[in-house]
Amino acid sequence: MSKKIALLQVWFGPFPDYFDAHLQSCKNQNPNINFFIFTDQFLNVSSPNIKIYNISKEAYKNLVYNKTSITADISENRKLCDYKLLAAHLFEGYLSEYDYVGFYDIDCMFGDMYDMLSFYLNKDIISIGDTTYYPGIRGPFTIWKNVPYYNHFYKNIPNYISLLEDREYKAIDEHHVNKELSKRDIQIISFSELTNTRKDGRYIGEAVYKDKKLYIQNRESLLAHFYYKNDLGIQDNIFYNKKVLLEDFYWVVYFDKKYEHIAKEMLRTISLFSNRKCIIYSLNYNLDVTKDLELNKEQFISVPFYIFENDEQDIDLLRNIKPFCLKDSCERYPNTNFVYIDTDCFLTATADHIAKYVSKLSNHPLMNMHLHGTIFHVNYLGSGQNVHGLQVLSDVLNIPITIYPRRKGNVIVYNSNHHNFFSEAVDIYQTHKNTRLGIFALHDEDTFNILLSKYNYTDSMITVDIEETNELSLQKYNEYGASERYSPLKQIPNHTNDVYCFHRIKSISEFNDIKDHYLKKVFSHDELYCSFIDDGTTFQLSRKNFIAEKKFSEFVDIKIYNKKGDLLLNFDRAEIFKYFHFYSRNFTHNLDHVYVKITECDSGNIIFSNFMKIHK
Repeated sequence: MSKKIALLQVWFGPFPDYFDAHLQSCKNQNPNINFFIFTDQFLNVSSPNIKIYNISKEAYKNLVYNKTSITADISENRKLCDYKLLAAHLFEGYLSEYDYVGFYDIDCMFGDMYDMLSFYLNKDIISIGDTTYYPGIRGPFTIWKNVPYYNHFYKNIPNYISLLEDREYKAIDEHHVNKELSKRDIQIISFSELTNTRKDGRYIGEAVYKDKKLYIQNRESLLAHFYYKNDLGIQDNIFYNKKVLLEDFYWVVYFDKKYEHIAKEMLRTISLFSNRKCIIYSLNYNLDVTKDLELNKEQFISVPFYIFENDEQDIDLLRNIKPFCLKDSCERYPNTNFVYIDTDCFLTATADHIAKYVSKLSNHPLMNMHLHGTIFHVNYLGSGQNVHGLQVLSDVLNIPITIYPRRKGNVIVYNSNHHNFFSEAVDIYQTHKNTRLGIFALHDEDTFNILLSKYNYTDSMITVDIEETNELSLQKYNEYGASERYSPLKQIPNHTNDVYCFHRIKSISEFNDIKDHYLKKVFSHDELYCSFIDDGTTFQLSRKNFIAEKKFSEFVDIKIYNKKGDLLLNFDRAEIFKYFHFYSRNFTHNLDHVYVKITECDSGNIIFSNFMKIHK
């Protein structure tokens, strides 16, 4: 037989901006879950499972006194959290038909709760948390059997009257009640893996709400509690971490509909590690960034690019499409710097350091340097021949190859002044495609390399990517399959901090493999938080998570800079696993954002490098 659940909320004063999204997730619940909102605000809500009751602060205080003889001081709304445990007692007249009663926070988004809870609706108490980091019941969501024992359980807390009458919040709803619950043999079911706070203590600030269900990291979930509300952005039911976005360069990518699922994984790494916007060329279809990619439109810009004449794609054109897209970006965004990156890449924590090459741009693009001087296409088109496509193009155009090692086309730094370079690359392809066996064997990369030789453009980046590994280690360059044939002119990075991406990732499983390894060795943007506290006089850098799963050094150097690069704060040999907060009093700089750099003391590995907003 189905069980009915009542969730109670008391709120005074205006509702926050995110309340409408929260309310939508309440409306879409199973009819067996009802929400009771007691408030002094007018709410025009038409939903059978949301009950609105108007009550003033004074009326609520009188209700508390009449029911409990407690004189409530709720001049600060935060204090209402202490009274959550009393809600089922205070409003018992509304609750006789319900099997379970409880409380919740409005900074939550709910998934299909009844479907996930129904199996456990024989337990005494159901909440969120786990035995390691969040034991017992939690304020964002707790229900219990609608019986006097639990509805009056708050009376078991020692000195509960004085705690409740104190105007300061005392964590009665979590700390004090859990001490008493732990003394008793009570069945408590706590969810953690189905929320955005996981068993390893990791807080996840992103979620997707669609078709009346909630998804966190692609997993259907019970609820998401957005504790860091100042960081929260909402677009089309996409919940994301807002960030500082600079405009010294834009990332550029392209893909077609068939490759969208792979590209989504790469774009996610831009979200994790970059403070720059990204232009997405969707080939021959309209891409909706939020609905199709579950990314936000502040950082990601969709540009539909119709270049194929019909749905039957020209595969050869698709493989040589890069100069078309880069040429268009120069036309579409004048006076702009760009970094093109292939969608089979996974950005590292230092990827934005590629901006140093932007300042070095002159009359041609800067391309990623290959480790090899010459690349052959083995058994080209099943012909049994090993084709040197660049040499074929060299012969056709009568342009000798003079640039060594070969340049890669997977990472390219350029600006809108390089329009003619890409325009000429387009012309070469359109003029000479299919004219000789092996021409454009390695696609637009051959075209770019022949143009570099034509104009003797020798400047380039060093090798900024790493392949054939999920581990960021310089030793891996010596373990490549053809490392014995490296060019003597190669330029391998001197430090892993100079590697900006993993490359040649062709499947979801390969992306997941890198995530499982690499993300344990760095911080991403959504794991840290900057704020002013103590009336704005103290700067505080906080980590959002317990970090038991991290694999970096115990001691790190934390440096805080302004936008100009001036050092403002330096926390030497900070014990990152031991402390949640690092702060400096009497911080006199009135800034909206700072640059935060965290480095392992022993190795010098950068584990975080981002501009961060300071929340006030």
